[in-house]
Amino acid sequence: MANERKLSSTEKLILKELINDARATISTISKNIGKTRQTISKNLGNLLENDKIQINTSINKKFLSPKIVSISIQLKYINDLNHYIKLFQKCPRTLYILLNPALNQLRVILFYEKRELLTNDEIFFLPITSRLQKDEKISSLSIELPCQLLYPDFINLKKQIFTTKQSISPCQMKCDECSYYEKDLCLGCPATMHYKGSLFGELKF
Repeated sequence: MANERKLSSTEKLILKELINDARATISTISKNIGKTRQTISKNLGNLLENDKIQINTSINKKFLSPKIVSISIQLKYINDLNHYIKLFQKCPRTLYILLNPALNQLRVILFYEKRELLTNDEIFFLPITSRLQKDEKISSLSIELPCQLLYPDFINLKKQIFTTKQSISPCQMKCDECSYYEKDLCLGCPATMHYKGSLFGELKF
């Protein structure tokens, strides 16, 4: 059985073609690397089905005008690590999740909407951060902002932003029962029907 953690020589060639042009057709890739269309189709299917590659949609950050926040979470117990990783994986605002295993610490990079009227304290009103502040499994929580996103220029969009809106956020917060939300201190979660903001300025989905 082939090692699924490794790319075959054909898969590497296909990946190189897609990096050069993500819109390349099977026929174009076939011609460029000297393999049949059937071979390209089979290998490309394997790449996708085995989660070796993903096809994502990214948007130029200038259309988001996002603010970036870095959150450091010190956990009391290492056994709780997977719970918090899954929590942030579900959050539509999460860009990156980093782990410092030596310190048992997670660092999460999120984005949120630009708002002119609120101070830096507004980050505490995001659904997921307000939840973390009350979490007894966290020994310390550090929030750094504002941070500026210099690179990459394009941000991958999560499907939670566009799929059917739910009544409860992925982190299990009920926006319509939150006092911050009622006072317009929080716009709500983009994955819920209660969201009052727009991640794309005047372009709403």
